[in-house]
Amino acid sequence: MRAAVVEVATYAVLTLLGAVLGVLGAFLSPAIPRVLGVPAPVGAVVALLGNAVGGVAAGRGGRGRSGAGALALGWAASAIGLGLVRPEGDLVVTNSAGGVAFLLSGVLGAAVAVAASGPGGRGPADQGPADQGPADRG
Repeated sequence: MRAAVVEVATYAVLTLLGAVLGVLGAFLSPAIPRVLGVPAPVGAVVALLGNAVGGVAAGRGGRGRSGAGALALGWAASAIGLGLVRPEGDLVVTNSAGGVAFLLSGVLGAAVAVAASGPGGRGPADQGPADQGPADRG
């Protein structure tokens, strides 16, 4: 019973962390400073690195893709919510280069995190002889 409560709380915190990451990136998406003469959308960098690194860590810690998926779900809910036009006309994520880069890089980062987490959350370096198939054994 206690383990189930801890697991639900963990996924809730990961979803909330993803939502915070989405809000942060959404408000930073209009910022496109030049780094060495090349435009660098800050929101896109935050979305890509935050979703990829945070998602892989969540997936590895959660022993599967569900941790990375919870982070991605929170990010997507906040990013999409801030990209919708309100009745007053307010909009945070606009149809600009920074806004589109933010959304695409966030989806890419989430996809990389979910794929890298693997079905069991363990990478090839963690696999022992019992985890290998017949073709992998020496």
